[in-house]
Amino acid sequence: MVQNKTQPVAGNPAAFIAAIEDSTRRANCKILSALRTRVSTHQSVTRSRAIIGFGTHDYAPAGGRTGEICAIGFAARKGEISLYGVIGKAVNPALLTRLGKHKRGKGSMYARQLNNIDLAMLETPLVDAFHRAYVDTTSTCA
Repeated sequence: MVQNKTQPVAGNPAAFIAAIEDSTRRANCKILSALRTRVSTHQSVTRSRAIIGFGTHDYAPAGGRTGEICAIGFAARKGEISLYGVIGKAVNPALLTRLGKHKRGKGSMYARQLNNIDLAMLETPLVDAFHRAYVDTTSTCA
């Protein structure tokens, strides 16, 4: 298995969140942490000093390698909040349009403001992502 940059590191995720300077971004991360803890039932882990992750997910990117990443997670970036593991092949595109204002990557979504996202709607793809990581053993990176 190829070791990627997002390995678990020493550090308390709550302390990491508390150290975020911007009060709005800090409050958003507290909300996301609570939501993900409820959805995943796993303890949060700091990964690569920037990501708060919940659970683990083995994936197979192109090239025949494999890797490991958090099943679901988030990071407070300067310009936006990154939400990892939310989007995949199984997510209903109609649901994604109802989430609110965001951008999408292959398995992630990005939001400038959490208040632009329907958090009740966000719970569905989070549960699905966590279920895929732990129940669907054929899961691969989208």
